[in-house]
Amino acid sequence: MKTRNRIISVFSALMLTLPLFAGCASQDGGGAVADTASTDTTDTVTEAEYTGLEARDFEGADFTILNRAQSPNYNAHPYPEIEAETQNGETLNDAVWLRNLTLSEKYNINLNSVTKPQHGDIRSELGKAVSAGDAMYDAAFPGLSASFQLATDGMIFKITDVPFIDPEKSWWRGNILESTSFGGKSYFIVGDMNVGAMNSAGIVYFNKQICSDYALESPYYLVDAGSWTLEAMTRLSAEVTHDLDGDGVYTEKDCYGTECSSFAWQPLFYGSGQLLIGKDADDMPYLDADSEKNYNAISAVVAFLNNKESTFNVNHTKGIADLGALTVQMFRDSQALFFVELIYGVPQFRDMNDDFGIIPVPKANEEQEMYSSYLHNNNATAVVVPLNTADLEMSGMLLEDMAFYSSETISPAFYDIMLKSKYTRDEDSARMLDIILNNFTVDLALVMSSYGIDIDSLMRNAATKNETAILSTIAANADKYKEILNKAAELLK
Repeated sequence: MKTRNRIISVFSALMLTLPLFAGCASQDGGGAVADTASTDTTDTVTEAEYTGLEARDFEGADFTILNRAQSPNYNAHPYPEIEAETQNGETLNDAVWLRNLTLSEKYNINLNSVTKPQHGDIRSELGKAVSAGDAMYDAAFPGLSASFQLATDGMIFKITDVPFIDPEKSWWRGNILESTSFGGKSYFIVGDMNVGAMNSAGIVYFNKQICSDYALESPYYLVDAGSWTLEAMTRLSAEVTHDLDGDGVYTEKDCYGTECSSFAWQPLFYGSGQLLIGKDADDMPYLDADSEKNYNAISAVVAFLNNKESTFNVNHTKGIADLGALTVQMFRDSQALFFVELIYGVPQFRDMNDDFGIIPVPKANEEQEMYSSYLHNNNATAVVVPLNTADLEMSGMLLEDMAFYSSETISPAFYDIMLKSKYTRDEDSARMLDIILNNFTVDLALVMSSYGIDIDSLMRNAATKNETAILSTIAANADKYKEILNKAAELLK
């Protein structure tokens, strides 16, 4: 496994000015998990010496990237990926500005950004440009699902056909490329320039004060020991759940071990590292929901989300308009030990009274080798290259070097400063991010939901209604899913 090599010299002075929050230290927290700390020495040395591609003069050419506009909403796109017109003192903005300046001067280009409000708008705009033969866009950063749709629309290059891009390098998430391929064909890739991907990883928040009050095992210790499993989460949750207001009825006014929504089936299931759409020997996708490992993982997650002795699933409530706001408020009000969400929720707890920590979603069992992180298929961004890009070599060269320089600037700004120093409250939580962001699981079952693979809606219904026969329901749609996969395979020839 490759250890990500983040070079943070540019930001060292900033990091010294942003002290870590002094939270409740973990008395049991130990060193990093062994498998995440291992290093491929040869690869690391090579990348440490790497300084980017050889410069080339593109004589002031425009290089335009279509991407999603920043949004003030915490769960959308609050951070820039391309747009940073000037330095303004904001850490991530200035990192983007510095990277853009480096590329512009190195290649003598005008780096431009065109934004659209939603990923679907990016898909529509890029599709219209390609169909009209308009080569105004050299690359785009749509969501994962929108990227796949552009592939089946026949609008983008295979990544393997784009020169200079090397998915084996640590600044690219090669495993995402592999898990979303069809017959060895991959059309989009995620790199360190994709802040929207880093911001969309599934995590578990935990309340340190509740953990201390109940003298529970440190979640950090469990993670480090490889013992942070769904069973451990269930056990700790059951110890905490109690009738807080004493009315004899469990409602949103009480205290729970875990609180979440039925959406939590996604991060919890993919914490098992399993895929509902598997691959055969020819890298062709097929429905694999009924495998023993998937059966066990799905059954455990559905049981957990319907276990009233450990979990408050807000989708079980009635008469509450904004269930998302309820989950946030309950955790802010210290009504839960654990809260299952995404990284993008961290900023909203900055002024929470009780200290909180963040940990990866639990493994299915202790036999599972690595912790696996879910990646939101709509909010996470990817890199695609339109078929009619004006200069394919320029696109490949600029994107490869953009990913490399982003590993030196963007990733440290987001990862080491914005999260490790500004939002999270202790060094243990910051260390957990090394695990969370190290190994993403992306499943075609979610990426292709707009094609009629409705497993997500079926699972959410099962998580809400305790439908234990969910696998039978999924199996009943096997022929439909097979037909959808076959059609996609034909489109991606």
